[in-house]
Amino acid sequence: KEIYVMDAESFFVPSFLNAIQENTIESFRSILIEPIRGIYIFEMLRPQFCQKLLSEVNHIRSWTQDRIRRPHKMLEHGVVVDDFGLEPMLNKFMDYFISPIAGVFYNQLGGSTLDSHLGFTVEYEIDKTVEMGLWISY
Repeated sequence: KEIYVMDAESFFVPSFLNAIQENTIESFRSILIEPIRGIYIFEMLRPQFCQKLLSEVNHIRSWTQDRIRRPHKMLEHGVVVDDFGLEPMLNKFMDYFISPIAGVFYNQLGGSTLDSHLGFTVEYEIDKTVEMGLWISY
């Protein structure tokens, strides 16, 4: 039940929380790696939160006998987490934690005005996930 209510301290690693609290381009850059121009990598979620989320996904999948919405037709091993009650938490996640970063690094694309999301998981394992390539939904 802990994953359904936003608790920043238990969800996020301290470096990410500090950058969000400082809310400056310098604080964001201090946690980022930019391997390709415009693509940013950073540590954000605590492993304990990820384990709880995966446990809940597996529980929902077994309870629904795996008849749940997929984020994309190619992703047979992924689930849309908005569909089982996480949408309110994900709204806060986007508003308070993603939008500040998107506003700095994707401002020309409307990053500070994000107003929707699609929260989903994808499993990557040998013999489970095929090449996905790049897919973008507008």
